[in-house]
Amino acid sequence: MPDGAAAMPDSIVGSKAVKLLRTLLGKHDGPVHVEVAARAITFAIGRTVVNASLIDGQFPDYRRVIPQPGASILKAPRADLVDGAAGVIAVIMGDGKEKTRRIRVDLKTAAGCEMSADDVTGASASELVAGSLTGREQAFGVNGKYFAAALGIFAEAAEIEISIDDPAAPVRITAASDPDLIAVVMPMRI
Repeated sequence: MPDGAAAMPDSIVGSKAVKLLRTLLGKHDGPVHVEVAARAITFAIGRTVVNASLIDGQFPDYRRVIPQPGASILKAPRADLVDGAAGVIAVIMGDGKEKTRRIRVDLKTAAGCEMSADDVTGASASELVAGSLTGREQAFGVNGKYFAAALGIFAEAAEIEISIDDPAAPVRITAASDPDLIAVVMPMRI
């Protein structure tokens, strides 16, 4: 823990501010000054100052929320996964009207994974993504936008690990190149 951080109150920072901070900190090599007030937090990163409102509430114990690695683990390039999810989402939302949010992800031993979706009008889309699967084959559903957003937070050249225990369990997304970053996406019924 950095010097002086132990005395800081627990704080919840919004996702927009965290995303901005990740970008700024990736380009900065030096000290960062942090001040926490009752309802706001300020970060001084070099000559840049970021002010953000704090989110009211008690943050849950993250160790209880983040799933452990599951029985099935898919490893695939981030770019391929992002492109696959974007391709499926683009087809099912082709006219700009959201007809479904769910995409199905089939983890396959021989092929990596297949992402697919169909909407109420009968339109469907499917994308194959090459990768390697450890564990058993299974399928799960996720909100396509949330899944794509979670994949998008990792470094562009990263190899992503998608881990799940069963179709009703949360999906754990990690990358060896960024060991401190874990994304969790809640499942949807397929």
